[in-house]
Amino acid sequence: MWRQVECFPEQRSFSRTNGKASLLIFINKQSDANTVKWRGTKKNWRLKKSLPQDVEFSLVMDQSRLIQKATSSVSQSGLIGAFLAIAVLYIFLRSVGSTIAIAVAILFR
Repeated sequence: MWRQVECFPEQRSFSRTNGKASLLIFINKQSDANTVKWRGTKKNWRLKKSLPQDVEFSLVMDQSRLIQKATSSVSQSGLIGAFLAIAVLYIFLRSVGSTIAIAVAILFR
């Protein structure tokens, strides 16, 4: 009267890496963690150590690179802005001493 039937859930997504079927795992950081600092420790995964040697790990997406580029861009823009502000001060004041005094005062404000 009863029969056993093996059922598998419907496949909703499929992951391939380098042309082979793969398992995609997302690792999210805690809100108080630093993404850029985490980048240096990602090779110390406990999961990798607990699986057989023939299991291959490859990094597919790394947001720390994007964050480093963005912070570098902000730093560069800040330096360019500071240089332009000092240049405009010098053009209006026409005095090196006054320009330096005001620039230092702005920096340490």
